[in-house]
Amino acid sequence: MLGGENPLDASRTIQTLVSWCEIRNDFRMFRLDRTIALSLTGKRFRPVPERSLAECLRQYETQFGPQI
Repeated sequence: MLGGENPLDASRTIQTLVSWCEIRNDFRMFRLDRTIALSLTGKRFRPVPERSLAECLRQYETQFGPQI
């Protein structure tokens, strides 16, 4: 067990980051507790309407229905 936490404890909070994945060319949910390392690439962020949070939510609702 890492950090003395029980991995089967359903009450623990798992933080996720919803973002565009360049490798899979799709939206993904990344678990922050599984992040091993970060590195700066020097690339600049340029907004792309098809990769916005609003588009991600629209696709989610299309696939799974509206959420409460």
